[in-house]
Amino acid sequence: MIIIFSGFNMRAVYAFLRTLEKHHLSYAIIASSENDEVFETSYKNKVVTIRDYLELDLDDVVKAIKQVQLATKSSNYFIAPSTEALNRFLVENRERIEALDCIIPLVEKSMYEEISDKYKFGDLCNTFDITTPAEYSMEDINLPCVAKPRTYFGKKSNRILKPVIIQFPDDLEIFLAEHDIEEFYFQEFISGKSLYLLYYFYQDEACLKYSQENLIQQRGGGSILAAKSSDFHLSDYSKCFENLFQSINFSGLVMVEVKYFNDQMYMIEANPRFWGPSQLFVDAGINFFEALLYDYGFLNKQPESAIAPHQLIYYFWDDGESFIGNAIDTTAFHDYSKQQFLIKHDDLNKINILKKRDTMAIYNKLIQGNKNEK
Repeated sequence: MIIIFSGFNMRAVYAFLRTLEKHHLSYAIIASSENDEVFETSYKNKVVTIRDYLELDLDDVVKAIKQVQLATKSSNYFIAPSTEALNRFLVENRERIEALDCIIPLVEKSMYEEISDKYKFGDLCNTFDITTPAEYSMEDINLPCVAKPRTYFGKKSNRILKPVIIQFPDDLEIFLAEHDIEEFYFQEFISGKSLYLLYYFYQDEACLKYSQENLIQQRGGGSILAAKSSDFHLSDYSKCFENLFQSINFSGLVMVEVKYFNDQMYMIEANPRFWGPSQLFVDAGINFFEALLYDYGFLNKQPESAIAPHQLIYYFWDDGESFIGNAIDTTAFHDYSKQQFLIKHDDLNKINILKKRDTMAIYNKLIQGNKNEK
């Protein structure tokens, strides 16, 4: 039995649920609250229980898992590694959760943090001669730059930390007033082409890989809105990361974000979890969820790797905000333009990840919201 914690990173969750439905696999959903978006989808009948607290609380999570077990009567339970917060919670509380006959498909806590914490992974990349953006001290800072958290959770601020793009002196003043500088480090801002290298490293060290080029992103370094498939995973540069992950005996899902600017590649960050634009690899037939499910015995067939030439696949998500009125002028376009997007919008919207039978109610709500704003 597969358990999905709903309510966050829903773009990836929907792509995963579609994969489970395709293969007729049994699963149960634990909703985050009564307002969980999943209740507006065709998966609402798969919700077995609702958490008492929106925040991840160990006793609450254990209670929810036990309620799923009481309702489903399976011999073991596989927890989908769907979000960063959930994954860190799982590796932190592995012993108690695994004692409930649960499978956590994640590496040990120290390795997970070495990859997911931006500063640690940057150091690891440097040992493999993988270039990262230049780092600034406060004395020699150049704008624009990116303030990146040294760790996922700030011990002094007592909150989850996210990167902040700082473009102007006023932005820097606001950042310094709102954040503890000791919890961050500063890197040069890299523009240019944005790429994701996608991997699944099997427990036997084999590797499934694919890649995408990101075209449109929410302002401030937010979620990807549009992307297309790429053959970048076939490059020698990709092999550098394959060697890195295999050398440390990593297994599982991981995405590496890189930027290409002035004939130079830069590693930006890595995410060892589900990533938002997952519908792209599902549509491409290079399904990393199937690799995960195969690796843990839910599927009998291992997904095939992508070889060139490949069919061009697009991904598109309208978040209901980034393309409305003047907001589009602050939306980030990577090696792509607002004009190109407006020309291609109707075609892209045909493949909108929410414009499907299972999530049509959410799509209609967003579209109606857009109309009301115009």
